[in-house]
Amino acid sequence: MSGFEVVTCEVEHQGMVRTVKMIRDGDTLAPYFPASIWLMNEYYRKPRGYDQLAHQVANFLNFAKSKGIEPLQVDAFFLEAYLDKHLFQEKRLEATTVEHYHGFIAKFYRAMEHLGFIEKAIEVSEYINHSLQEEVNLAAGTKNSLDPFGLYAKYLSYKDFETLSGYVVKKNARLRRRDELILRVAYETGCRGAEIVDPDNFSIPRIRSELKKAESSQRNEFLYAIIGKGRGSGKVRKIAFPTALAKDILRYVNTFHVSGDIAFGSARDIRLSTSYPSKIYKSCKDAILLNGNANTPNLDMWIRHSRTRTFHGLRHTYATNLANRLRALNENYEQLRERLGHESLDTTNIYINFEILLHGNAEEQNAKMVDQTSDASQVRYVTEEFE
Repeated sequence: MSGFEVVTCEVEHQGMVRTVKMIRDGDTLAPYFPASIWLMNEYYRKPRGYDQLAHQVANFLNFAKSKGIEPLQVDAFFLEAYLDKHLFQEKRLEATTVEHYHGFIAKFYRAMEHLGFIEKAIEVSEYINHSLQEEVNLAAGTKNSLDPFGLYAKYLSYKDFETLSGYVVKKNARLRRRDELILRVAYETGCRGAEIVDPDNFSIPRIRSELKKAESSQRNEFLYAIIGKGRGSGKVRKIAFPTALAKDILRYVNTFHVSGDIAFGSARDIRLSTSYPSKIYKSCKDAILLNGNANTPNLDMWIRHSRTRTFHGLRHTYATNLANRLRALNENYEQLRERLGHESLDTTNIYINFEILLHGNAEEQNAKMVDQTSDASQVRYVTEEFE
C-alpha cells in the first residue's frame, strides 16, 4: 500500500485552465475527492506554499490511514497525538514547524466542515505536553512582539562578527583569506551568499575598474551593480561597496596570484557553489560553540541562538546598521530599500523598526516607529526576504 500522494494537473476551473494540486490514492490512482476539491480552490497560493499545504495534509492523511482510521473520522485527540508524539517527539521537528502543520491541517478540516463532509472541524487549542506548549507559546510571543522576525537573535555586533571571522579555519592561507573576505562582503554590503559567489557580480576586472574611479574622486565607498534575487535572470541593484573592502579584495588577489576573473573562486579558480558561504558561517559558528570560553564575547548569545544564526543573518545585520546610519544622519530610508533590492518599503520597515528598537530610546521608539499594519502585499514581500 503506497497511501495518498500529491499530484499536479491541469483542470478547467471557473472558466479557466489552471494548474492545481490534487491528492489521490497511490494504489488505485483515484482522486481523493474531499481533499482534491478543497485543494483546487487553493490554486491562488504561491507555488512553494501551495506545495507545502498539499504535502503536509497528505502526510497527515497517510498517518491516519496507517493507523486504520479514515481521514474524515479523526478527532482532536488523534490530531494532537500526530503533532506531539509523531512530529515533535519522534521526528524532532521544531515547535514552529509543528504549528505550521497544525495550521494547514486545521484549515483542511474547517474546509471539510464548510463543504459538508464532516459535522465539526477539529483543531488543538492546547497541548497536553507542557514542553511543546511552552515552545509554541514562546514562538507566538516572538511573532506578536516588536521583533516578529527574531532579528535580535540574528544580529551580530562588530565584536560578534570579529569572533565569527576569527574562527575561519583553513590550512591554506589563501583559502582562509578568501573565506574571511566572503564573510566581510556579506557583513559590509548586505549581499546574499549566492550573489557573492556569482562570477558576474564579483569579478576582479570590474572591482579593479570601479575602485580606480572611486580613488580618483577620493570616495570611501562606491556604487556597484550586481545581479540579485528575482525571477528569470534576477534583478539588478546597486550596492554600496566600501573602498577599503575593495582594496583588501585586490590585495588578496595580488598576494596569492589569483588567476582568471573570479574574485571568490575555488583553489582551482572555478566557481564556488551557492551554498558555500553558508558552510563557512556554520563551520565558524560550530567552532565558537566548541571552543568558546569565558573570554569569548557574548558566548551565551551564540549558544542560545545557535539554530537561528545563519549566513543570511549577515544581510539582516547590514540592513540594521545602515538603518542606524541613515537615522543618525536624518537621511531618507529609501536608500536602504534600494541597497537591499526590496520591491516594497513594507519589507524595509522591518529593519527600520528593529534598528530603533535596538538602538533608540523609548521616546524615539514611540515617535519614529513605523506602522506595520499587515496587509497582503506586506506579507508577500516580507516572506520573500526572510525565507
